[in-house]
Amino acid sequence: MKKFYFAMLAMILATTAFNAAAVEIFFENTNNWETVKVHYWGGQSSAWPGFEMTKVEDTDNVYTYNIPTGTTGMLFNNDNGQQTVDISEVVSGHIYTLSDMNDGKYTVTHKEYE
Repeated sequence: MKKFYFAMLAMILATTAFNAAAVEIFFENTNNWETVKVHYWGGQSSAWPGFEMTKVEDTDNVYTYNIPTGTTGMLFNNDNGQQTVDISEVVSGHIYTLSDMNDGKYTVTHKEYE
């Protein structure tokens, strides 16, 4: 029985450590993409086209996702041909917003999400 409790404790601690190591990012879906995904790399990487983001409750167009600490780059896409440029400024708690189009990809601006 002790082994069971230690195993459960280890799982809880591992889950807590993973969640504490996550970087929460936000995306403002100003183009009303039907699907919003984030693809990231460095440390751990996602497979293309990335993971679907979750809409933030009580907002019209803000989405969020927790990416692993150690992520060195990311991009947002609609899983249908539109995407941002590669983003190297991965900042926890920031919201990224589409800006200008550059060579077929959107540039982004970002600021702290309030």
